Formats: sequence, C-alpha cells, structure tokens
Amino acid sequence: MKTYILIYVLLFLSACKEKKQQTTAPYIEEYTTQLTKDFELHYKFDRASQIHILSSKLSEISSLEYDSHNSSFLTNDDENGQLYVLNKDDFSISESIKFGKKGDYEAIAKAGRDIIVSKNTGTLFFYNIDTQETTTENTSLKAINNVEGLCHIPAQDLLLLACKGVPLKNEELKKKDKCIYSFDLKSKKLNPQPFITIGQKQLQAVAEKHYKTKNAKVSNKLISKIKEFAPSGIAVNPVDGRFYILSARGSTLLIVNKDKTLNNIIFLDSTLIPQPEGITFDKYANLYIATEGHGKSSKVFKFLFE
Repeated sequence: MKTYILIYVLLFLSACKEKKQQTTAPYIEEYTTQLTKDFELHYKFDRASQIHILSSKLSEISSLEYDSHNSSFLTNDDENGQLYVLNKDDFSISESIKFGKKGDYEAIAKAGRDIIVSKNTGTLFFYNIDTQETTTENTSLKAINNVEGLCHIPAQDLLLLACKGVPLKNEELKKKDKCIYSFDLKSKKLNPQPFITIGQKQLQAVAEKHYKTKNAKVSNKLISKIKEFAPSGIAVNPVDGRFYILSARGSTLLIVNKDKTLNNIIFLDSTLIPQPEGITFDKYANLYIATEGHGKSSKVFKFLFE
C-alpha cells in the first residue's frame, strides 16, 4: 500500500511540474531573446510574473493607467463614455464612472485630481474626481492623426499624445512618420512640433543593430513588423525616464531614451499578446501591458522591474 501511495505522489508532482512548465510560455518572439548585450533590459519579456483576465465589459480595452493615489488602475470604455477603476490585486472592476457621451475614446491618463480621456480626434475630456464633473479641451489634432496613447509627465506638467495616424502638416516630416505631441496643462495648448518622432529608417537601423540574423524568413518578419508600427499606447518609466511606446500592429514595444533617441525594439509574441493597447508602470516601475483578446478574453500582463 505504501508503495502505491508513493507512486501516486510522484505522479502528482510530475503532473504539477509539467503544468507549471506549460504555463511559463514566452511572451516575446523567439528572436527577441537574441538581443545584443549592449542593451540593458530591466524586464524579462520572455515571461510575465502575473496574467489577469479582465471583465467582458473590457473586451476591447484600449488604455491602462496606474493611479498612485490609491494604487488602483484606470481604463476606459472605447464607445460609451465610461471609465473604470480596477482593483490592483486582480484587476476586477471596482468602480464605473460615466464621464461623457458615446464616442471613440482611445486613451487615459491621470494628472492631479483629473482623470483625462482622449478621443481619437485629440479632444481631451477632464473628469474631476472631487467635483465629478467633466470639461473638454480641443486640440489641433483630428481623426486623421488618430490619437491612441496618452500619458502624463508630472515634472513638466505635460500630456503626451501618441498618434497612430499621419503627423500634423510639417515640411520636415514624412507621411509615414509616427509622432508623439505634447499638451501643456497650464496653457491648455498643444505644441504643433512633435515631442518624439519615429521614422522607418530609425526603426530599421535599431533593429539591424540589435538583431543579428541570417535567416531570410526572420528578417522579412522583422521588416514587416517595423513597417506596421503605429503607436497604440505610451508610458514613462519612473526609474530611468525612458518612454515605452506600444504598437498594436505587429505587437511591438519601442523603448526611447530621455533624449528622445530610439533605444530598442521588443517584438512581443502576437499569439499571446495579439493587440497591445494599454501600457503603464506602478510606483515600483513594474510594467503592465493590456491587450485585447481577439475573440478571447482581454488580459493584463505584469512584468517585474529587475
């Protein structure tokens, strides 16, 4: 009898080990692990420390913001003018707030006592937590510019608006350039000059620097992902001040230095993170990426700062 019990125990432990191995799947494309050693990466993108499945109400999640005031997370409904407060432990919805009418809402940020949501047209909605009232500010951006990402830089009191579409008219910019614009919260004005500009040549140069491959199939895949790049989210790392810019197209993550030069490109696994739309950091610089489910549940992936 004791022998049988021992066998059952060993089989159980073996099954648990196998299950654990199956759940530690990579969250980056295989060639991302071949990064050149001259790049210091604080996150192990080959695995997430936590994965949270979101409510069906957030099946088309389009944003994510950490609220340091109460250690919760914020996101918004992309159609019904609804924003949500998410529990920090399991990302369940703890509060739902109506801030506006129906529209195409794409991004969220928090500055002081205001929760700010942007439409794809660049119109900003300021929901004040104390008064529970919403005011709006128009910018010179339009639907053709297609705002998809938003974040706040407290030191400069600026909002950064990441555009998926074409840049504002500028002789120095190309139509395929992707731009991040700044909005001054004191003057309530948008700077027409890009805060960050990302060009195709920059992307290709950095990819060639960090990814050494002789495999033509892999090279073509990298080039294809680079050509697809279009910002869907932006956040600033609180430790090193670098800008992390997501692209839902191609499931790509750019890391931009404080001096606004492109540092590196991380190619996320598009089968597991099919459409990354939201990105934020908590006060410990842990990184969170929210993705739509593409027919499955939307999720939030947590990557520890190391």
